[in-house]
Order: sequence, then structure tokens, then C-alpha cells
Amino acid sequence: RALNEIIRQDMLQKEYLCITAGRPPEGVHEAYLRHFEKNNKVHVQSLAAPGYKKIITQVQVLKTCGPYSLCRIGLITGRTHQIRVHMEYIGHPLFNDERYGGDRILKGTTFSKYRQFVENCFRLMPRHGLHARSLGFVHPTTGENVHFESEMPDDMRSVVERWRNYVAGRESTGE
Repeated sequence: RALNEIIRQDMLQKEYLCITAGRPPEGVHEAYLRHFEKNNKVHVQSLAAPGYKKIITQVQVLKTCGPYSLCRIGLITGRTHQIRVHMEYIGHPLFNDERYGGDRILKGTTFSKYRQFVENCFRLMPRHGLHARSLGFVHPTTGENVHFESEMPDDMRSVVERWRNYVAGRESTGE
């Protein structure tokens, strides 16, 4: 019960890593989200409205590799699909997120080598590019700070490395 109360009151400190399309603007982003339970769809908009809850997402770009970035995301609020839909709303969907637009080959390129490279990365990581890096809270009984961390999964690390090598290879050949 006490843990449920911590979750309900947004008292969890949550940090994520994600791969986004493009380089999102850093800082704190606010919007309003509504979750439609009937079809499990989520809508985000800039203005408050009945049925919409405020969402606050903190974005820090850790590195950019060509058309993608690795970001640290801090959740100030925690809503259903918040990171996925908020990043899509600001124009930077998560890599390979078919629900929120990150599964498309971005920038409209038709170069077959590039398309093949991206499709190979999608196969390497057949899920959206999001990882729960850490979780922390004050223990409801002992009052101690509790903190858990998780390393970036191998599939996500491999995709980041492949993008880094792809960009380095293009730079060395002058493309």
C-alpha cells in the first residue's frame, strides 16, 4: 500500500535512456496528456483541457550520431506512454517506435544503402529505443533512500555503436 501511494503521488525518481530521431531541444518540456483507456490511445496538446493531465519531461542529449540522438530523460510526472508520446509531440520520436512514428525512415531519404542500414538497426533492436535506467524513492517504512540502476541493454548499446561507426565512416569518406 505504501509503495502504491509513492507511485500515486509521483514520488518516484525515474530516469530513462532513449534513442530519438534528430536532436531534441534540451530542457524541461511541459504539455497536457489524455489517455483514452477504451482504445489505449494517448493524445498530447499544449493547452490544459478537461480530462488532460499535465506532463513534465526533462531532456538531456548525451550524444548525437547522424540523424539520431541518445538522450537522458527525467520524468517529473509519470503518465502512460509519457516519454514516447511527448518525444513524438516535440518532433523527435523514439527509434523504432511503431506506435508513435519512430519506425519510419526519417528525412525522406531513398538511398538504398542508408535504408538498408536503418532497417538492419531496426532488426538488431526490434523494439522502441527506451530503457529504464534508474528508479529511486524513499522507503515508506525505513525512510531510507532506495535506488536501483540498470545498464543499457546490449541491443540498444549496439545500435548506438553502429550509428557512431556509420557517421564516422561517412565523415572519413567525405559523404
